[in-house]
Amino acid sequence: MRILRARPASTVMVVAALAATLTATATAVLTGPAGAAQGCQVAYTPNQWPGGFTATVKVSPGDTAVSTWTVTWTYAGDERVTSGWNATVSQSGSTVTARNASYNGSIPAGGSTEFGLQGTFGSSGGAPTGFSLNGVPCNGATPPPTTPPPTTTPPPAGGCTATYTVTNQWQGGFQVEVRVTAGAARSRAGPPDGPSPTARASPSPGTPR
Repeated sequence: MRILRARPASTVMVVAALAATLTATATAVLTGPAGAAQGCQVAYTPNQWPGGFTATVKVSPGDTAVSTWTVTWTYAGDERVTSGWNATVSQSGSTVTARNASYNGSIPAGGSTEFGLQGTFGSSGGAPTGFSLNGVPCNGATPPPTTPPPTTTPPPAGGCTATYTVTNQWQGGFQVEVRVTAGAARSRAGPPDGPSPTARASPSPGTPR
């Protein structure tokens, strides 16, 4: 007769913990990062009346799945968001930030989710611009450059002239004045408001004095 023995409780707990770890790892791999592809789309559909509005916002990450999402945009007028649903919506100046709720953060590739908001405006209300998903510009917008564009140094102004005039000469020496003109500005070599620089040429060897 074969006797079956129960496994120790510690072995069962280790196996259960290992299975839970594998399940969590698989879920993380399938969910993917919180990034977004450049083909993401954010559709903003408003319903407006004098002094107030509501809007439905549809978020589509494109070819890349996301596990969490943050949508931002900028209002052109003086709109102020007062409440939202299916997302946590806040506003700083004209910039609005909407973050996913605990139950709708995961969006598969090619999928979408929606949230809504309500607000008021005073003198003006315009179409929002600058939509982005997780920091990536959406709706065909060009992503910002990662490096600043190269700077070029303009060439010096043309028309530069220099005039060399011998103002005084004697045996074994001379005095000159040099005037330099760059473009429309005029500068004079030598100390400001002082005498012109003087240079004395040394006589060549054998030159009679």
